[in-house]
Amino acid sequence: MTDAPAGGGGDADPVGDDPAGDHRAGDDRAGQPAAGPTIEVANEFASVVVFKVATGNGHRVRVVAPQQGRSIDLDPLTLEALTFQTPERLSQLLAEAYRRQEGDG
Repeated sequence: MTDAPAGGGGDADPVGDDPAGDHRAGDDRAGQPAAGPTIEVANEFASVVVFKVATGNGHRVRVVAPQQGRSIDLDPLTLEALTFQTPERLSQLLAEAYRRQEGDG
């Protein structure tokens, strides 16, 4: 069985209102944590918890931002695509995310 991308790399939003596939933390999505470590990475600006989950479509990496109340499940293809990004492109994504967040409030 291969892991195919779903919902742009993240698992589809159960409510159907977020095509990017990111979610509010604590939602009731399928996907149970698989055996393995939970990794927390934090600094003065952000904190995320990362762990592997088993889904009906294979394993995903779940990234949770507890302070923001958001999470996303990323498939292997999406994770690999991150390695092709330049620091400049990642900076653009950060700027877009924070502009979007400001619009939520």
